[in-house]
Amino acid sequence: MAVKATNSGSTSEQARQYNERIILQYVRQSGEIARAKLAKLTALSAQTISVITSSLIERELLQVVGREYGGRGQPSIKLALNPRGAYSIGINLDRDHISISLVDFSGKLLQKFHHELLYPTPEQALNRVSKDLTNIQTQLGLDWSRVRGVGLAMPRKMGSWLDELGFGGNSVNDSLETGDDQKQIQEHLGQDFTHRENEAADNIVSRLNQWNEVDFGQQLHALFDLPVMTENDAGAAALGELFYGLGHRYSHFFYLFIGMSLGGGIISEGQYFRGANGNAADFGLFPVANEHGQPSCMLMSKVSLASLYRYLQKRNIVVDSPEQLQHLKGSDDESIVDAWVQQAAQALVVPLFSVMATLDTQALIFGGRLPPYIMEKLIRATQDLSSQWLFPEQVIAEYVQSETGMDAAVVGAAMLPLHENYSPMRERLLVRSANTAL
Repeated sequence: MAVKATNSGSTSEQARQYNERIILQYVRQSGEIARAKLAKLTALSAQTISVITSSLIERELLQVVGREYGGRGQPSIKLALNPRGAYSIGINLDRDHISISLVDFSGKLLQKFHHELLYPTPEQALNRVSKDLTNIQTQLGLDWSRVRGVGLAMPRKMGSWLDELGFGGNSVNDSLETGDDQKQIQEHLGQDFTHRENEAADNIVSRLNQWNEVDFGQQLHALFDLPVMTENDAGAAALGELFYGLGHRYSHFFYLFIGMSLGGGIISEGQYFRGANGNAADFGLFPVANEHGQPSCMLMSKVSLASLYRYLQKRNIVVDSPEQLQHLKGSDDESIVDAWVQQAAQALVVPLFSVMATLDTQALIFGGRLPPYIMEKLIRATQDLSSQWLFPEQVIAEYVQSETGMDAAVVGAAMLPLHENYSPMRERLLVRSANTAL
């Protein structure tokens, strides 16, 4: 006899919470909205809308901002989110930076800290994040109690795929062609770029491998006693785009996240899709074939900041931050960036066609930490190459640039606690039950 967990119907409490979240979502999308219009959009009765919104006002999640005139009967009360109703903190960690953000309930960015930091250890990251969170705690004062949690967006395996990213073994040293270049890279490791410390390049692997031994979210929870919700950086960026970017235009999209590595995020019917094990759209692991049709590397080796840095270093151009990449615009070295863009676009075409064939998505949204001028080049080159693959009557998704820009992951990270606590998710309606099967 086996016991199998299944989904059944909803309890009245679950239905009430779901209706609350549906209402909050419509208010968030509208900015300001009348109760009468909420009743039409949700198909809930006017009485139900009145009861639920009154409760949300009492809990200071909604506020009355006026009345709407012109209809029959009494003017309808207009509602908006109360920005002070809740707060959320977002943290984005990667192999080259740490960003921390504070947003209010309306999603407005109140504060942001950003540190360009190459290959930080967990201890360095925790010290830096702790200082910034303490500053936020001081700033909020009594409102700190309204912080609903910390969203942590970071690569799922910070210490993995190092060979593919050019960090494993001697790959970093091999990519440098002069002693001066190697010295520059060594000076950047694990320190603020304004306070560099000379370290050996072969220390990169041991630094990043430390991340495999710690639970960074648990460490944050122990220090600040806040719920910590962890998501991969690409997935968090997709959520940020859904709520604060192109989500107002597309309810089905694939988010291509280009950071030090490469990832993806799937939004389907306005819902974030994580997959059975939370690994959906792990796009950087897509195999790339050589001219003989044999697997030669992973896609992250061709399309990522690490890939671009390595490509430039082999040509005696040492850069290690998006800001330094921005400085190449208009220089003689921009042509080398263009050559990398063409190589990256060629690697992307087949994987993106696979995404479109599988998901039937409305848009492919390119985002992450590439400077905008390079992102525009990559989108245009990928689109041009994709057009050569089209068959008659074949329709493909739109290729567009993220509206959340280079802050996509940290904005999305801040959205995680608000999404968890206030967004309508279908699974919230389902009761988990155990059915006995013979």
